[in-house]
Amino acid sequence: MSELEFWLPKINASLDTLEKELGIRLLHVCESGSRAWGFPSADSDFDVRFLYAQPLAGYLRLGRLKDTREWFDANGMLDFSGWDVKKALELFMACNLSLNEHLRSPLVYREQPSFSESLRALIPDYFQPVKGMFRYFSSAQHNEELLKDSPLIILIVV
Repeated sequence: MSELEFWLPKINASLDTLEKELGIRLLHVCESGSRAWGFPSADSDFDVRFLYAQPLAGYLRLGRLKDTREWFDANGMLDFSGWDVKKALELFMACNLSLNEHLRSPLVYREQPSFSESLRALIPDYFQPVKGMFRYFSSAQHNEELLKDSPLIILIVV
């Protein structure tokens, strides 16, 4: 049994609990980080990211709506973090690349296909190449600084 096969029932049970206890509807749930892209380390946790909708009454009331939900399991292997759909759409329009990555994650736990497919289809309309370049360049600089003294890393600059 793979590690994912072992943890998948626990992930699904946790998602069911989140929906029930918070009264939300999950629209898109995926794996983010090293596990999603096939290079987990021995101590990698599961980075479960989700987009959710709240009951209509929450959107109609005055005041700010809680737009981020986070939960961690007791043993530290499951890390859940989600955005309300309103916040997610605002971030999407501003070319939030984390959201784009979540929509293209190769490991999707759950999704409302019409929601996920509609957003994926809009990525070309909202993607900003310059913003993307600076985001990944900044990330590379940060990682280079963190790893500059590591004997296992060789950076090749072309």
